[in-house]
Amino acid sequence: MTSTAPPFGQSGKPVSPDSVSGDELGRSWRRRALKTAIVMMFVAIGVALVIRNANSVQVDFLVGTGHPRLIWVILTSFSVGLIVGFGLGGPGRRFVARRRQRSRGTPRVRRN
Repeated sequence: MTSTAPPFGQSGKPVSPDSVSGDELGRSWRRRALKTAIVMMFVAIGVALVIRNANSVQVDFLVGTGHPRLIWVILTSFSVGLIVGFGLGGPGRRFVARRRQRSRGTPRVRRN
């Protein structure tokens, strides 16, 4: 099955086949295939994670006991960790520290 849609150039606009070399066209399709393969790999890992962790577990809360599925315990822990980690050392703190350094006249250090 072949696509009838024109390929897209670096600017994201459709280009005619006459204006694109074979190497550039091949690179574009390889890049798209690689991105698709990576997305499919992450989806497969996600599905496997859900399937493998679908059993119920006992969780002791401060005021009672619950029996959620293990995947919900994992996702809740991950979400709380992201929120706490972002709150303690997120990008906002680094931005404020850089702005303070500049206002004090401290030379800016460039990181690559």
